[in-house]
Amino acid sequence: MLRDTELDDVVMVHCAPQPQDVIFRNELHSLVADKKLRLTEVHTDTDGKLDIARLRELLPDWAERETWACGPAGLLDAAEEHWTEQGVQERLHTERFRTGIIFAGEGGEVTFSATGKTIDADGATPLLDIGEEGGVLMPSGCRMG
Repeated sequence: MLRDTELDDVVMVHCAPQPQDVIFRNELHSLVADKKLRLTEVHTDTDGKLDIARLRELLPDWAERETWACGPAGLLDAAEEHWTEQGVQERLHTERFRTGIIFAGEGGEVTFSATGKTIDADGATPLLDIGEEGGVLMPSGCRMG
């Protein structure tokens, strides 16, 4: 369990395409103003994707910190590999948006109940992608940053 004294040096590296895409940006900047958070924003439209090797530049003591990472599979795979190579894998805690695909099913027809639209699916493509490619509007937070 974390105590308040353990939260006096919190650093967040947040990636989003543009500044306006940073979720809870106003709240995060308020925490920065109150000196409760150090924030580094990486804007992928101009800075490119976060290269894990840049961590030493962004946060020189990264290997000494407990780290919580959440994001796309490629970023998390790179982080796990980097922390393992540095011998500090026990300090990295990840949350994945989707599980890895162990094997693809045969596929078949998918019918979207709200629209009644039926689309052939290959068994390996996520349903959100199948629906979007077929013109079905699907409420989702998956593309928000």
